[in-house]
Amino acid sequence: MINLLKNIFSISNDSEKRKLIKLLGFKIKFPKLYYLKQRKQNPYLKFKKENFDTTKLPPATGQVREIQLAGLYLLNELDYVCKQLNLEYWLDFGALLGAVRHKGFIPWDDDIDVGMMRENYEILMEKFDSVKKDDDLYVKLHYNPSSKSVLLKMYHKKFSHLFLDIFPYDFFNKKLSEDEQLKYTEVCKKIRKNFIKKINFTTEAEVYEKYKTLRKDFNNPNLQNMDVIWGCDFRHMWKKFIHNYETIFPLKQIEFEGKLYPCINNHEKYLKDVYGNYLAYPKKISLGHIMYIPLEPEEKKLIQGLIKK
Repeated sequence: MINLLKNIFSISNDSEKRKLIKLLGFKIKFPKLYYLKQRKQNPYLKFKKENFDTTKLPPATGQVREIQLAGLYLLNELDYVCKQLNLEYWLDFGALLGAVRHKGFIPWDDDIDVGMMRENYEILMEKFDSVKKDDDLYVKLHYNPSSKSVLLKMYHKKFSHLFLDIFPYDFFNKKLSEDEQLKYTEVCKKIRKNFIKKINFTTEAEVYEKYKTLRKDFNNPNLQNMDVIWGCDFRHMWKKFIHNYETIFPLKQIEFEGKLYPCINNHEKYLKDVYGNYLAYPKKISLGHIMYIPLEPEEKKLIQGLIKK
């Protein structure tokens, strides 16, 4: 009887931000009260309303800032490992946007994104543990069953909410014009959409292997100086997946939180392709992944320790 009632109506945690109601087969997600309160206190909503210059926004404060600075510890460990293994990586997506616009984190963001070519990505997966300095850090493939995405992430063993996302890139099998890149992006989206219907969750590694067959449809790892495409094993939402080789390479350096890190060659063109007017406020300014979570005393102590390191 209880199981029958659960099938008719139930309330559960969907994420740290949201509750999930299931009623007669329908699913409704709604924000938790704590998160709603924190979101209303987001000071950057006022800056947006007043159209304050985004390049002059003050950095985050309090727990938000502490989480950001702790994330830098993960980035520095990745930087060390990549140098030891002679692997190229670069700041990507929100981290790149933050570096260009704020010389550091986007004030309301809390995680770090980096990109790598597939060959380096897979070497990092295999050899990270052999050269890392901190035994509490590790990389692991993460599978999202709703989007059928698999992505390499760096985690801390003692604080699972702290992570760094590592996005793979592949060489496309030809050089395209700008219009052709947009056209083939739509083709790739359709190919991926049909492909993921066949994917059922087993293990992250097995799902990653399945995506290798999909990449063969439009990638050629043996080509060099061809167009570069975002890895199809992650569901990207932007309108353009394919970029000129010269947009990405050769890598440069850019300041991020007072230190220089690798950066793609033409970050202005890349950010325009991804975000459009990247100096403008986004449609929604929401708190990051873990800023709204009440931390336990031992977690706060760990965060402070990572910041000092």
